[in-house]
Amino acid sequence: MPDAGPIAGPERYLLIKAWRQGFWSDVDHLLGQLLIAELTGRVPVTHWGVTFRYTDDPTTDAFRSFFDPVSDLTLADMKDVASPYFPPYWTPETLSLEIDRGEAAPTTFVSGLQFFRRVEKLVVSDYMTRVHDIRPWIPPAHALAGLCVKDLYRHLIGKWLRPSREIRETIDDFVAQTLPPGPPTLAVHYRGTDKRREYRGLGELDYLTDIKIAEFLRRYEDGRVFVLTDDSGYLAKLCSFYPGKIVAQDCERGTGDTGLHFRDRTSRRQLGIEVMIDTYAALTADEFVGTGPSNLSAMIEVLKPWPPGTCELLLPSALEHPNLTIYDDRNIARKYTPGRSVTITADQKICEKAKRRWQAAGG
Repeated sequence: MPDAGPIAGPERYLLIKAWRQGFWSDVDHLLGQLLIAELTGRVPVTHWGVTFRYTDDPTTDAFRSFFDPVSDLTLADMKDVASPYFPPYWTPETLSLEIDRGEAAPTTFVSGLQFFRRVEKLVVSDYMTRVHDIRPWIPPAHALAGLCVKDLYRHLIGKWLRPSREIRETIDDFVAQTLPPGPPTLAVHYRGTDKRREYRGLGELDYLTDIKIAEFLRRYEDGRVFVLTDDSGYLAKLCSFYPGKIVAQDCERGTGDTGLHFRDRTSRRQLGIEVMIDTYAALTADEFVGTGPSNLSAMIEVLKPWPPGTCELLLPSALEHPNLTIYDDRNIARKYTPGRSVTITADQKICEKAKRRWQAAGG
């Protein structure tokens, strides 16, 4: 078990790489690592490179193209930090490498909980450890002790996460043109494509969401509904059901069960911009109904202090559940041999355990 708390001594660093999933899932990973940086007294440094699914220039830190930097330091600065690093694969020569999960990867399944009490000046993270999993290890005397998961996210977001000036201006322009002040607005997020494969009951949310929309429009005859969705069929259905009431961003959507971030496209960064526009525009709405297992909906819940009764997730929030694979010692303890290819897959028992816990929570 980790022994939480900063170690006295020279300045130390936590390099946060991408964890190769959806946009807000990578932000969730980042926020967990920023909490670890606070608890251990490390300076956070970001580098979302080639494995980040929303970048057109894998040689740069894509985080800075979406958000203000969390520190003045960059990957180049980390190469000057005296080694050894943790995990031990990383060296000044390998820090620039971005390793796909199917390749030999010493950091695959390495929990951020292992970063507590490390004496190395630099630790490197490219695997998610949720705030939910870190919370029990906050020292009782720490200022963050006793906060619930959602309040911890709100603290981290308020301190570290600010969209860049370019992104803020893009969002503001969209809101001014598409969602100007006036009619009462309900923002609705429906996550389709690959999420339907992850959670079989997700399709049933069509009916529940329709009820929420109908109830809102009965309360407000002049109301409008801002729809966030990656599913083109779902948006078309709503437009036919509620003509003149549906507002949506003109952006890429899909069908089938392959997520947009796993598909080939002209600009991956544009997909990230579209995600951010949807997310932050939804915060201007009076009410929100979302899909709990989706990180986008879960983040919308904590990005704004919604008045009671105005924000509802139709399934439990993804932020309130652990990433169970970090507790699988057979994965955490895998040894890395340079030059030897290793393929790591999720353990079936762990996946079944996660499924049972989700179902027990009402999912």
